[in-house]
Amino acid sequence: MDKEGPARLYDGGGLWLYIAEDHSRQWVFQYRINGTENQIQLGSPPKVTLQDARKQAGIYRSMKARGIDPIHHHKAEQQNDATLWTFDRCAEAYIEAKSYQWTSKKHAAQWRATIKTYCSPAFGQLPVDQIDVDLVLEVIEPLWYTKTETASRIRGRIENILSWAIVRGYHPEPNPAIWRGFIEHLLPNKNRIIRQGIIHPCPTGISACSCMICNPVTVFLHKRCNF
Repeated sequence: MDKEGPARLYDGGGLWLYIAEDHSRQWVFQYRINGTENQIQLGSPPKVTLQDARKQAGIYRSMKARGIDPIHHHKAEQQNDATLWTFDRCAEAYIEAKSYQWTSKKHAAQWRATIKTYCSPAFGQLPVDQIDVDLVLEVIEPLWYTKTETASRIRGRIENILSWAIVRGYHPEPNPAIWRGFIEHLLPNKNRIIRQGIIHPCPTGISACSCMICNPVTVFLHKRCNF
């Protein structure tokens, strides 16, 4: 970080460090969407560290990948728009509301830990009305075949938070995290996984025999295998 200005240093993934003639510095996320170039200022070091800038750029790349223009989200944040309800904000509001009926303080702490570990990195900063089935699967599917109970618990908590958001008018119906009618058509029943020993879906291009999972009773072929 000894570079003197003016200069532009590229970190990757659309993240730049702009250095002005007066040596002031600014993290900038640069991207193109719908044929238009946009830039978002992320703040200046050392207040905004490289790690902070990379994390924010990653969030904006995720938005862009889903067809959401990050600049709209950024402007709302800059204006401290009270109408912007992210998933993380909804989660905290739900936990706060329900904590009065939970008999143990550990319960609220467990909820917060689940959200922080699994949900926040994937879509915590997205507007809650952008949460769809694909995003829910992004979180739970990698765990569904190896940590089934954990994945099921995460799904249930996402469902409850989104139900709260729907009732509040922050997310449209239906709830994309519910099991019946949605996730049940995309993932095997958790009890069947545990009982039969299914571990994970086969990667694309792997032969059928590689996807057979042996247990003491029988051999199962996962339904997602391609022949």
